[in-house]
Amino acid sequence: MKKIKSGLRKKLTVRLLGVFFVCGMFLAATTAANVLVSSKVMAATGESLANAEVVLTDSLGNSRRVRTSSFGFYRFTEIASGQLYVFEVRKKRCQFNPQIITINEEISELNFTAEP
Repeated sequence: MKKIKSGLRKKLTVRLLGVFFVCGMFLAATTAANVLVSSKVMAATGESLANAEVVLTDSLGNSRRVRTSSFGFYRFTEIASGQLYVFEVRKKRCQFNPQIITINEEISELNFTAEP
């Protein structure tokens, strides 16, 4: 590791093995836990919708997509907790309202029902 001159006034950050060294102080790196988000997509009649696309978009605009099972279930794994996400569903001849939520723990009841 290079020596840092004592007269250096700029903020310098060096990451080394998950620990941050900032101007002579060590700070522990915090990481968000990864969680599972799963639930079901249904038609306006309450029937399960197979092969619907569920899209999860984070605050940076990164998207992940999954398809529902033959029983309408979907599942996202390895979702960083403590973040704001937009969930959208796409299916021909169906319209869904997007849901915007902050995920702090596992969610198993993020259901979507098509508009009548």
